[in-house]
Amino acid sequence: MEDDESAALPLVLTVEQAGQLLQMPADTVRKLLSAGRLPGRKVGREWRLTRQALIDYVSGEDNLEHNRSRADARTAQA
Repeated sequence: MEDDESAALPLVLTVEQAGQLLQMPADTVRKLLSAGRLPGRKVGREWRLTRQALIDYVSGEDNLEHNRSRADARTAQA
């Protein structure tokens, strides 16, 4: 069950909002996204995450294979 504060967040979150939901600093969220460990997508130069994907991630119901593959591809190109 969501508390009032997280329920007030939009369905699509910024890194800062995701940090608020996960109770961690935005820089940590960015690092986890870049490593493919959090479910998110870049829109232009900014990351966006869905509230439900983060809830699924925390509850262990995520599938991050796609993000891990993308992170591996970026690392290989560097």
